Amino acid sequence: MPVLTTVDITSVTSDGTFINVTLTGRGFQEGKNAEYRFGTTTVSDGNSATGPDAYSGETVVLRVPLTAGTLGAVTVRTAGGTSAALSTNVTTITGKALSGTPTDAGQPSANATQAVTLNGTGLTTATDLVLRYNESGAANPTYLLVNPQSAAADGKTATLIVPGQANGIAQIQIPGQPATIALQIVPTLFTSTDAGGAIYLGGSGFVEAATKITFTGTTVTDTVANTGPDIQYAYGHDNGQIYLAEPAHGRGPLTVTTAGGTSAPLVLDQLMLPYGHLTDLAFDTASNTLWIADYASNSALRRIDPATAAVLATIDLTTPNYGSTRLFGGLQLAPQAFTLNGIAVPAGSLLVFNGEPNADRIIAINPADGTLIAALTLAANYDTSAGLFHPATGHFFILDRRPSQDLVLELDPANGTILNSFAAPSNSTWAGMALDPVSGNIWYGSNESNTIVEMTATGTVLRGIGYTDRGGEAGTIAGLTFDATGRMLVASTSGRVHIIDLTTDIATP
Repeated sequence: MPVLTTVDITSVTSDGTFINVTLTGRGFQEGKNAEYRFGTTTVSDGNSATGPDAYSGETVVLRVPLTAGTLGAVTVRTAGGTSAALSTNVTTITGKALSGTPTDAGQPSANATQAVTLNGTGLTTATDLVLRYNESGAANPTYLLVNPQSAAADGKTATLIVPGQANGIAQIQIPGQPATIALQIVPTLFTSTDAGGAIYLGGSGFVEAATKITFTGTTVTDTVANTGPDIQYAYGHDNGQIYLAEPAHGRGPLTVTTAGGTSAPLVLDQLMLPYGHLTDLAFDTASNTLWIADYASNSALRRIDPATAAVLATIDLTTPNYGSTRLFGGLQLAPQAFTLNGIAVPAGSLLVFNGEPNADRIIAINPADGTLIAALTLAANYDTSAGLFHPATGHFFILDRRPSQDLVLELDPANGTILNSFAAPSNSTWAGMALDPVSGNIWYGSNESNTIVEMTATGTVLRGIGYTDRGGEAGTIAGLTFDATGRMLVASTSGRVHIIDLTTDIATP
């Protein structure tokens, strides 16, 4: 009579077709039609040349098809009889995701790499479990052999660390037990990195072809493998990263949802706009909206809702009154009333510093209806890409980009006369200048420097802030402004608007 003492799964094929098993006990036979029953699945050993291999009557090594019928009590039958059944008993899993929200709060959940508790009888660190998850790429079901990391002395509980690649509704199969146990894997989201017009999202629990990414103002859903968002190996495990073309979105929370649940939000302190290369921006504190200019169309100014990136209004610069069909320059909301070329300009007017015409032109526009208030044609073609009105001096400051110049010019708004000049903190093709709402100083940044500097109206540099975009890419600065809370907004050549917290002197994204 054979005696079966242990069932040890040594490996599982990644496609879940077979499990490789070692049985130990007494009275085993090589060949002679010995039968090894796993649930309702039977593997027969018809001869000594093929099939299961028995060694010294105490060990058998065999391969067993992994199907729903395989999950059940294990017995060995030889010519001497049938062994007593050996089974595994895991009744439930106890677990609650430490981060995010599971789809069903009444069912067990976890994040990848989190510990959960197996409940049952006879549990040890040798208890074999087969965990099913979906791999990245083709989204095929994939199988992994796992074991508890610890077990109670009475065998009633054991601790299992959920593998890092687990995702969706992970199915845990337990050879020796008919039941399959489901565990909701709630995704996590802990970082994002820019990559040109794309974005990488780092975390865990993402599912190829079954993941929804919700930005502020828009949602992207991955429904087809190898198309759209791409789930990738990262941070030491599969399903740890999403790569996707970054859609237009507002500033705010980002979440990822799978069948297992929804991640805790990751706040993106940036906007992504669908216009590509931005050239400048200006924040309207009265309405908490953002005016932007871009290089692709460069004939339109757009008022943007920073919360959603929705377009609220458009000013078409091809109208003859504006004196140019293109914009290469800077934007600002007038911080106070002043006179431009003999015409009164109210506070809050939209100022456009346009280096596209020959000579350069500064115009004031009513942002409510787009009508031209006043215009001043300057004395030369400075090719400016940045400018502002400075209330403490009552003068304009613009960037002179002519060859061998790279100067900041102080101009009289009455007639454009140059009152002073000093070297720009850095050379530039694209640049931005913004008025500090607290100190009244001028901030300057350009695409040819990794430092945004604060300087006085006479050109004395007071401090600098190291800046690269969230992907670590330098040379992306195209414009600067401040929002109503005093944070600096940086227009990027990648189409993004990043946010800098000056209280910490670092970019917050």
